[in-house]
Amino acid sequence: MARIGRSKGNNSGDAPDGARSSDPARQVRPQANTAKVAKAGTVTKSVQAGKATRFFGEVVSEMRKVSWPNRTQLMQASGVVIGFVIVLTAYLWGVDALASRLIDRIF
Repeated sequence: MARIGRSKGNNSGDAPDGARSSDPARQVRPQANTAKVAKAGTVTKSVQAGKATRFFGEVVSEMRKVSWPNRTQLMQASGVVIGFVIVLTAYLWGVDALASRLIDRIF
């Protein structure tokens, strides 16, 4: 999604929080010729040696943040999934049986 910003040269006196300010000292002024400072590690990290080691280290770090279910929650969730699979299998078997009988009678 494109960000819509204030047009250049339009110094309407808006305060940084969006409220109007009549005080000239509080007006937002565009900064001239400000060079963007590269964020640390945006491009250079991807070209450094040891990418695989860093990748797996980050994977381990993220896996430590995961909230793992306890045994009871795991058994309940597995039961729900298995029950749903059984119900869905029975439904699809029934629809297939009816459709095949219908097709056999037509042809």
